[in-house]
Amino acid sequence: MDERDYADLGALHDMEGDTEFATVATGGSIEEARRKALEQLRKLVPSVTDTDIECVVVDETVRTGFLGRGRTLVQVEARVRPSAPAPLATSASDDVEHAAEDLRTFLERVVHLMDLAAEVTVTETSEALLAEIGGDDLGLLIGRHGQTIDA
Repeated sequence: MDERDYADLGALHDMEGDTEFATVATGGSIEEARRKALEQLRKLVPSVTDTDIECVVVDETVRTGFLGRGRTLVQVEARVRPSAPAPLATSASDDVEHAAEDLRTFLERVVHLMDLAAEVTVTETSEALLAEIGGDDLGLLIGRHGQTIDA
């Protein structure tokens, strides 16, 4: 069976509007299912590590096959642990720095999901944030006549 049959990858939103990333993965052991879940979560949050996720075993099934041989399938639900609440911004410069970091993270995620080798740089000017994406084969990101990037 293909692992995509069991994958349920997505971002959840709680009542306060915070984003929580979670997935369901299946493997032959808890460790294998956890590793697959981590790989899936890295598609949404590239910087997530093994220590950043919480896993709960949802199902553990032993399937009996030919000549009584069994195969164990373990299904886990994994979530990125919520981080500590960010302190309230104390000045406009904190808001700009936070916005710059959010922009960089978003663009890195887009580049990663498009499977491009590119570097994202965000700089602050007095009037705006300037984002630069550099690398080879960025034609996929731009698209024909800029249609992809405009979308």
